[in-house]
Amino acid sequence: MDALLPLGIADGMLYVSLVLPGMMAQNRNLIIIAAVLGSVLNVLGYFFSPPGGELTHVITNRVLAFFTICLAAILCLLKNNADEKLTAARNFLEARVQDRTTELRDSNKRLNNEVDSAKLVKAIAMASNETRAIDDTLSFCIERVCKFADWPLGHLYLTEDKTATRLIPTGIWHVRDPGKFDVFQKITVDTPLEIGVGLPGRVLSSGEPEWIIDVTKDPNFPRAKQVKDIGVKAGFAFPILIGPEVVGVMEFFSTKAVEPDEEILAIMGQIGTQLGRVLERKQAQDQSDVSQEQLRNLYHRLQEVREEERTRTAREVHDHLSQLLTTIKLELSLLDKKLADHNSGTQKSTQQLLDMSDEAIQSVKRIAMDLRPPILDDLGLPEAIEWQVKEFKSRTGIHCQFLNQTNGDEMDLERSTTLFRIFQETLTNIARHSQATTVSVKLYTSKENINLQVEDNGCGITAEQIQSLRSLGLLGMRERAMVWGGNVQIKVADRGGTIVTINIKRDGNAKNEGEN
Repeated sequence: MDALLPLGIADGMLYVSLVLPGMMAQNRNLIIIAAVLGSVLNVLGYFFSPPGGELTHVITNRVLAFFTICLAAILCLLKNNADEKLTAARNFLEARVQDRTTELRDSNKRLNNEVDSAKLVKAIAMASNETRAIDDTLSFCIERVCKFADWPLGHLYLTEDKTATRLIPTGIWHVRDPGKFDVFQKITVDTPLEIGVGLPGRVLSSGEPEWIIDVTKDPNFPRAKQVKDIGVKAGFAFPILIGPEVVGVMEFFSTKAVEPDEEILAIMGQIGTQLGRVLERKQAQDQSDVSQEQLRNLYHRLQEVREEERTRTAREVHDHLSQLLTTIKLELSLLDKKLADHNSGTQKSTQQLLDMSDEAIQSVKRIAMDLRPPILDDLGLPEAIEWQVKEFKSRTGIHCQFLNQTNGDEMDLERSTTLFRIFQETLTNIARHSQATTVSVKLYTSKENINLQVEDNGCGITAEQIQSLRSLGLLGMRERAMVWGGNVQIKVADRGGTIVTINIKRDGNAKNEGEN
């Protein structure tokens, strides 16, 4: 433009536009270069423009153009500097926000982990103090630990004896994906572990939680050597403690190799102490069960000895004493005939002796029947119950009826004796306490049980009386039934009175247990 226009017209202001690209590019060096270039061109334009205009006016225009270029460059530099500071401040704030967001996210994650840990410990503590079945409590705890760690497999080992030198696998598992770990489960069930052997053995030895990053690469994990792929990788385990003694080990496995997590191990240490209460209760329950079983066996043996003694005594009474009394009666009859023609007073005394011998013979028969009714041994339970019903009716005057619905099913003598003795005790209680006028008896069988139901229309019985430990007769009835896996149920009838139902197993041995 300067080369085409005379000096009076070209004034160099257009060179200011060279600064603008630098400002738009936000480049300090470009702004300076554009300003220098504009100034140089402004000066060169003075020399290359055609002559014209006043010299003073031309120089003034060129100077103003130079100052305008400088001012524009300075303003662009100031703006660029302000933009850089603003960008730096924004970047700084964004970095701080990102750092704070990361810190908050980490803090929130730690807080959630602490909350989850507290919930886990609380849930297991509550489960440890509940009265639910021991196996159910242990299964619940294994499941909660698996969910907390997000691991799919958990299992319980228990020590074999009080010396705590060997671990025995149990059937207590949690498997998130049933069927996926069948191979590992089968190997575990068949693999008891000595102290120091395998993951559980190490925990048993140290008494501390242990972690294996990859069990397939661990030299001390014998289960991994039995098959090529056992389906698990990482594993951790912790001890269940009663005081300082390790009584069990819980182990958990993941399908991926995982680095040790010290927080999880610390939490598992707390849980192991909590679960010690469960196994302590289990030990006490096992000891109680053993004691109860021993007492029940002793009671059963006492009942057997009592029945044997009753049978022997009844046989002795029937065979010997009854025969002796019969012989005495025959001799008295002969003596009475010989004295028939003599003193009538003597004959009268002889007749009294005959009457007394008749009463003695009847008493002996009754005693023998009470000790051990021969009908029970010879004809079976239904006939024995029918005979007892008639005896009870004649002795007490209470109307009593019997319904036999066994359909000819036979049962062994031991079970028949048990039912018959419980039935006798039931009738005794009715006669003593019920004030009943009618009693109905029903004998029937089901697929698994032999059942005897006795119902009266008396004054009934209270729940406190049923559960009272002073009701020795009821306790004895229950114990007799439990020997054969049965039970005795006592309840108040809808229209008044009491219903007693005795159930015993048709098959099995004396070690079966029923429920009261």
